[in-house]
Amino acid sequence: MIEKLIPRKRSRTDVCYNSEELKNDDNDSIVAVSNKILNIIQQREERQQKEAEKREEKLRLEAEQQEADKKKNNVWDAMKEITNLDQRVLSW
Repeated sequence: MIEKLIPRKRSRTDVCYNSEELKNDDNDSIVAVSNKILNIIQQREERQQKEAEKREEKLRLEAEQQEADKKKNNVWDAMKEITNLDQRVLSW
């Protein structure tokens, strides 16, 4: 019975193929890590944008409240805002 000897050296095509596989695996890993980093950055940007919008909305509401308080406390200014008030009062 003749036994086949196990080759001790790889053929050049196997070495090239394996090195290409390793490069592809490395590239896939780099792409995966890069995608994770970009996703984290995108999530952080979205969160910061939402926080900025909340702050702007809060400031807008506070300004509106201050304006409403001013108007509530100043009856004469409110009366001036009513169009044709003089004519309405006189026509009664």
